[in-house]
Amino acid sequence: MPGEPAGTLTLIDLQRAETDPAHSVVATVDAGCQPVRVVTAANGTQVWVSARASDDVLCFAAARLVTDPSHALVTVVRVGEAPVGLTAVRDGALVVVADSNRFGAPGAHADLTVINVADALDGRPAIVGDIPAGLFPRDMTAAPNGTVLVSNFSSGQLEAVDTATIP
Repeated sequence: MPGEPAGTLTLIDLQRAETDPAHSVVATVDAGCQPVRVVTAANGTQVWVSARASDDVLCFAAARLVTDPSHALVTVVRVGEAPVGLTAVRDGALVVVADSNRFGAPGAHADLTVINVADALDGRPAIVGDIPAGLFPRDMTAAPNGTVLVSNFSSGQLEAVDTATIP
């Protein structure tokens, strides 16, 4: 939402956190308004964050979070209303985002937005399309067989999406 302060993504050295928690923060970067979920993709080289209040999904270069945090953000993709859950599929070629419409924005609806990662990273239009979802799609995971499992919180459903059908 305009005027709201940015949320952050904080990188923590877990080994150091066990022995010296006060000095375990490696980096902190802005991550949109109200960041709510984080996933890694592309063999851990990308970090994707859903920013619920700004209706964006941000991608950071994982290595740069350590070496050059101020230049770690590589792309921002505008998605549907109030994105929450996200998962990478097809070996990180696509990111699926749960647009929750949690707050019932007029004219908006809950669905799953599919992002083509290569297009996003090249600065091209990256939305492949939308997949219908139940009410308030919230958490999701990619099963080993390529199916994305989505919990639709307000409709009390578990949705299964076959990613082989996504263009």
